[in-house]
Amino acid sequence: MAPTKKRIKLSELAFMSEKESVEELKLLFQAAVDPSSEQIEEQKSHLDSQIQAYELQYGMTSSEMKEYLASGDLKETHDLCSWLMLLKIRGRFDSKYKSP
Repeated sequence: MAPTKKRIKLSELAFMSEKESVEELKLLFQAAVDPSSEQIEEQKSHLDSQIQAYELQYGMTSSEMKEYLASGDLKETHDLCSWLMLLKIRGRFDSKYKSP
């Protein structure tokens, strides 16, 4: 997943003053625990694009994939497990960040 676009390289952090590094880390922490609506939408969009890539790659919808797995017509693979994890994460996002 791609959390926020804001990132800090450890090599950069090492050269910051203690005050600067604390401020940078506070911003990252704040984005992680209380993301803005823009950050939430960005994450949802990123998850959706990853899910759509699997759907295109395998030529089926996520619902079809789940049905084929449940019926035994499709064997679990690393890709399918990753796809399922993305669906679970997306579902949790929907539950946690419901639109008003």
